[in-house]
Amino acid sequence: DADGHADTLRASLQRVGPDAAAFVLVDAGDHPRARRLQRLRDAWVTAGDVVVLGPCPHRDPCPALVRERDWCHDVLEKRLPPRLAAFARAVGRDADVMAASWLVGARADGDVRAGDGVVVIGEPQRDKGRVRLPVCGPAGLRFVQALKRHRGAFDTVAALPRGARLPPLAADGDTAHVDDAAGLSLPGPDDGAP
Repeated sequence: DADGHADTLRASLQRVGPDAAAFVLVDAGDHPRARRLQRLRDAWVTAGDVVVLGPCPHRDPCPALVRERDWCHDVLEKRLPPRLAAFARAVGRDADVMAASWLVGARADGDVRAGDGVVVIGEPQRDKGRVRLPVCGPAGLRFVQALKRHRGAFDTVAALPRGARLPPLAADGDTAHVDDAAGLSLPGPDDGAP
């Protein structure tokens, strides 16, 4: 129950005092747990006493909750020792990557603000002379697209990692078309998700 979790966290924040105003929640990145965390995020945003700092670049309702098949998660590399990697493969787990869902939040009464722009939420999709990259922002789940003939923009979009933040983009329907890489920049080591 997202509302129950939101109340529990709100009470915990009140108990620990203003010195522990920010928090990080991490859960497994499977479909049910990720959607539970997204519902919790929406409960905080609605209540107005917690500002979600990441991974969301907006304070609108979570667009990944609109369709049951969607969920917000990240993919993390894991370098297991050889014996543990062999065990992971033997039990049907991926030995190289794992999925996780996470939220970073802070008290709304502190000196914080939600981000803006869009955040990359998936891997580049290449087909027929274009690359499309799924992003999440105030307008919902959308794509950033670049054509191969616009080589700089194409290469930049194709290289953007999951979690990278981009400035607000104008979209035609569900797709923002990028013809010039000048408006996009590859994030540095401190520019991705928190």
